[in-house]
Amino acid sequence: MHYKTFLIVGILLSAGCVGEKQEYEPTGNATIGYIGCSNTRETVEGYYHNGGSQMWHYDKRYDSGTVVDWARDAESDYWEVFDDLTDRNPRTKIIWWELCIMDGERETSYEHAAIVLDRIRERIPDAVIYVSPLAEYTDGVCEITGTWGLEKAQELASELDDKNEDVSLGPVLGPMTPEFTREDGCHLSQDGKWNLGRQLRKFFDAPGSATVGYIGCSNTRQTIDGYRMVGGTEIWEPNQASHRDYDSGSVEGWARMEDNFWRNFDIYLEWNPNTTTMWWELCVPEDHATPYEGAVVVLNEVRARIPGVTFYVTPLPDYTEGVCRITGTAGIERARALALELDERNEDVLMGPELGPMTPEYTDADGCHLTVEGARALGEQLKEFFG
Repeated sequence: MHYKTFLIVGILLSAGCVGEKQEYEPTGNATIGYIGCSNTRETVEGYYHNGGSQMWHYDKRYDSGTVVDWARDAESDYWEVFDDLTDRNPRTKIIWWELCIMDGERETSYEHAAIVLDRIRERIPDAVIYVSPLAEYTDGVCEITGTWGLEKAQELASELDDKNEDVSLGPVLGPMTPEFTREDGCHLSQDGKWNLGRQLRKFFDAPGSATVGYIGCSNTRQTIDGYRMVGGTEIWEPNQASHRDYDSGSVEGWARMEDNFWRNFDIYLEWNPNTTTMWWELCVPEDHATPYEGAVVVLNEVRARIPGVTFYVTPLPDYTEGVCRITGTAGIERARALALELDERNEDVLMGPELGPMTPEYTDADGCHLTVEGARALGEQLKEFFG
């Protein structure tokens, strides 16, 4: 098997999926593309939510594209979209083909699949191709594929692997539990997207090498973006598909064990297994009391995940002009006092970098968040501290 760069091919189920707002802006640098059914697209969406960035973006541009459909017409809309995405992502060299087969298309054969392989090879010479059947369901049967469609896809994947040197078996996804399946019995729920996307990323993406993690709020995330802008690499690389993953991440929010924060944290940690240090920027809204006991809940959750971890705590920076309406003066003062208390009462907690101050040039029009210039300036301060 050859390891180069990546492209995904999956084949569409007949039922379309509702378009959703997409935060990620494609760069054209993707090395993994996909032709896919709605389930494939939803899995790639989950891949992005898990921090992946090597695949073509999850645009909703295919419908009803079964193996037979892809084999029928080399000039079809499917191949037109494929060619467009390949042109926009010229580094694409490896293909994952998720085989989606309808129960009503019992004529589906190896010959149909061979036609699709040849068309891919014509467009991407020396492509390496990975094939996977759709995931199985633990309860019930998808009406579109039936049991036969899934079994035929499994058989066809093995046959393609056996008969072609440039084809290998791809990731084994699923199973599709009731929690991962929408009410239609076929497509992926939000939890399904997260979980199958995670499996997809584990197959195609190498783990990160960062050793420093982070907890905080939207300002923290903006500071990390700035840190990456100025060349910092020791802190977790933020998920560009989810710019708002730490929004409203106050000390109280993290202490309440809100699922979204900790799920994103666990994803970052999973992809950065060498993490030994945690930077915590203490974000305290004006109307939050933020007791020490709540902060200890957060410390203990991190300790349970990273034994022997060292914490660095930092309050949000002061503003040279005006007052952020979210924190007020009181929120920043309480964060400063909490940082000192955490440092004094915990051997594994130290004072972190002193950031700011937030000048008008560094502060967005809302009076709270960072401009690009502010992100770069605070990111540089963060880099001086952590490297």
